[in-house]
Amino acid sequence: MNDKESDTMEPGEAQYVVFEGVRLIAKGGMLEAALAVYRAGRNKDAGPIVALNAVTSELAEPDLRGGEDGIRERYAPGTKDATAMPRGRPKLGVTAREVTLLPRHWEWLEKNPAGASARLRSLVETAMRASGDDDSRRNAVEAVERFANALAGDLPNAEEASRAFYAGRMRDVLALTADWPEDLLGHYIELVGRTRK
Repeated sequence: MNDKESDTMEPGEAQYVVFEGVRLIAKGGMLEAALAVYRAGRNKDAGPIVALNAVTSELAEPDLRGGEDGIRERYAPGTKDATAMPRGRPKLGVTAREVTLLPRHWEWLEKNPAGASARLRSLVETAMRASGDDDSRRNAVEAVERFANALAGDLPNAEEASRAFYAGRMRDVLALTADWPEDLLGHYIELVGRTRK
């Protein structure tokens, strides 16, 4: 990835990593990831190419139609349709869905001066704040598992390292993965580190 392309990242834009086999070939926004996948795919000697969200390790499948020009047009910063309106009430951007509660729950909610919807939103926000650390840690653990399954499953000691990770034996994880390829190990350790926060 060249400096010009890496400067196209928007604040808050998702980060991606692209591996060709066990070698990291790109890290950046979707534009950088898509270009790396496209370029590597044109090389007939390229190994397996995998693009993942750098934080969640979810598989990314960029649209490569139109070659590099099509990719730049599609993923350049500011290409999203700014006039699109979100679903739900425009002011809040809420989405209506069915909620099933017992009659006593509805009675309690209806006694709230702000209304049932406002009270439900308040309860959900409180629960989200209370479970934030647990949710963050669980998401980080899932990201490690996804990454290991996608790229490290065939590496030496992969199963043992996974068992040590889930048992919280970080010294063993480091010892078991010490011989892994540098790029892959670097990202794996970065993901493992996020589970310790």
